[in-house]
Amino acid sequence: MLGSLRFALAMAVAFSHMGLTPDFHFGSMAVVVFYLIAGYVMTHSFSVNFDGRLSRAPAFYLDRFFRIYPLYALSLLLIWAFCRLSGYGVLYTDWRSMVANLGLLQLNSHPTIMNPASWSLGTEVQFYLLLPLLAYWRPLKYALLPLSYAVFLAATFGVIDTQTWSYKLLPGTLFVFILGSVLYDLARDPADRRSRMIVLSMVAVGAVHLAVMSCFPAHAEARYSLESLSGLLTGIALLYLLGTVKPSHRGLDDWLGKLSYPIFLSHVVVLYAFDYLRLHGAFAPNLRGAVALQLLATMAFSVPLVWFDDYFQRWRKRLQQRRAQAPAAAPAAATAAA
Repeated sequence: MLGSLRFALAMAVAFSHMGLTPDFHFGSMAVVVFYLIAGYVMTHSFSVNFDGRLSRAPAFYLDRFFRIYPLYALSLLLIWAFCRLSGYGVLYTDWRSMVANLGLLQLNSHPTIMNPASWSLGTEVQFYLLLPLLAYWRPLKYALLPLSYAVFLAATFGVIDTQTWSYKLLPGTLFVFILGSVLYDLARDPADRRSRMIVLSMVAVGAVHLAVMSCFPAHAEARYSLESLSGLLTGIALLYLLGTVKPSHRGLDDWLGKLSYPIFLSHVVVLYAFDYLRLHGAFAPNLRGAVALQLLATMAFSVPLVWFDDYFQRWRKRLQQRRAQAPAAAPAAATAAA
């Protein structure tokens, strides 16, 4: 069911950016749940597909690059083309912005990025770099979880900048990814007492944190703090309930999961296009039906991107298989010749 969940979260991000949730930013809540899912799914991927060995970390990084970067680069190209052709929007071409946009790692810390929705990819990529070590050596994972939560706690109560440290940068969000990883450990081995205790403890601590923070309106109203905590608690429940559920329509669930990343990346292009049309009087600025049109346009725009990504991933796997088979074929040919 995780494919359907990722689709719903991507749509929540799109809804929020369309201005439908001005008081409570459901898109921010969805991003935190995405962090949990990333910790869960990537721990599974590294453990199963890469044998959980540190020596396979380069192969894991390469796989992540080819899963993330092609569609991300295509989204930048689409935004660049639209802004150039329409004259709408700002393209940041200074060298620091170019490095941030093309390199992914700085997306969560650089202010001028071409695809504003993509900043969280920077946080995720930073986590992916740490994941092989965290998955291989569990004590490090368990040690970093409370340290990261301490940064998050300080940020939600305004000791350090709330938006930066409780939502964007890795020191204050790493515990969310780690918690997703621990949830995978628990799903793989329900008898794992340590994982169960960590999950239950985080639920209790998060609930107390939310209750205390709610008593101080200034902190509860700080940007993204309430959404982050709500996303954490909601995401834990969803992953625990849905992580091991096999959907009755597996094909549909997989397809919706594939659609989530293109929706996440491409809805910004659609928003730019609709803002451009509003400026030129194509429809009333506050027309409610425009939201439905934006959603339909985002879905229609995302489907070809899914086809593109499927084609690219199949081509990549065929190429990898040929390379893997080539060394074995050479000795066989030499033996036949002898």
